[in-house]
Amino acid sequence: MTTYFCYGSKHVGTTITASSANAFYPVSNLQDQQTIREFRTADTVTTANLVIDLGSAMAVTDVILAGNMVDRTIGLTSLTIEANATDSWGAPSFSSGAITDIAKGILIAQFASQSYRYWRLVLTNSGGTYAGFGAMFMGTRLAQPVSFGWELGFQSRDVVIEGLYGQVYGQSRNYQRYLAMPLNVISKAEVETLIDMVAAVGITLPVWCVPDPEEGALPVQQAAAGQYRLTAIPHFTNSTYGLWDTALSLQELI
Repeated sequence: MTTYFCYGSKHVGTTITASSANAFYPVSNLQDQQTIREFRTADTVTTANLVIDLGSAMAVTDVILAGNMVDRTIGLTSLTIEANATDSWGAPSFSSGAITDIAKGILIAQFASQSYRYWRLVLTNSGGTYAGFGAMFMGTRLAQPVSFGWELGFQSRDVVIEGLYGQVYGQSRNYQRYLAMPLNVISKAEVETLIDMVAAVGITLPVWCVPDPEEGALPVQQAAAGQYRLTAIPHFTNSTYGLWDTALSLQELI
């Protein structure tokens, strides 16, 4: 199962305009890469357009939307991605068509590289009370995938307090995911690519993990898709002539 990394989303720091927005969940929340700070349309508005001006034409191969990861929900039933050289949408140069494969609080769209300045996301939440999501990635995936050997773990975030006489008071919360991603016998070029990623994200900024949707991910692998951070800066070992070993330790970003 091939899993790709994505980082450095091109929407951060750009101008994003929403056709509808809830005052408590504004479109500016999408500039903050914590999924707990959502964007939502106004109440009862279940279709909206988000126009993203990248400032210049930039290559994009992946768009990923994550729901609020506190309860792993995403307020969408379909997404259409459009792109154009100008902010005009009568006949956009690129359109993904409606994407409805949304599972486990995440939507992953991968397509042939498109380079445009303006991008539009058409959000629909049929039968819902609003349309929206928690965080997004827009950019290109890293060429270095992890094909085998990675490990997915879970940590409970439930809180339990025991009273003076043994009473137990509990609050149920969602779990948090962890990934261990070994990369063995990788080339010098691949090492350099990973070093660039580590230098860009450190241990605070997001790394998106994206299983290849064309390979028919197992449920546990599909569940691993999402937004993480490195828990430590990795080191690289020269295991044999011209080849290297390393491992990435990742914690889900809430």
